[in-house]
Amino acid sequence: KAFDTDRYFVICSNVLGGCRGTTGPASLDPATKRPYGLTFPPVSIRDMVEAQRVLLKHLGVERLKTVAGGSMGGMQTLQL
Repeated sequence: KAFDTDRYFVICSNVLGGCRGTTGPASLDPATKRPYGLTFPPVSIRDMVEAQRVLLKHLGVERLKTVAGGSMGGMQTLQL
């Protein structure tokens, strides 16, 4: 396997603005009670990485052994 989960703790976070776990375009705007849709603000790779930095700080992680990702996750690793 690519990552030895017997030796290392693996952190996998949801995408900021994605449909699972964060507010995103499909979420209801409390002011209108309708989905945000195209009025939802754009979310950049930098925004996603900053959210991950906040998560790591919250978890008390000071150092990462490896960072990996495919497609958009790969772009996030380059942003670090």
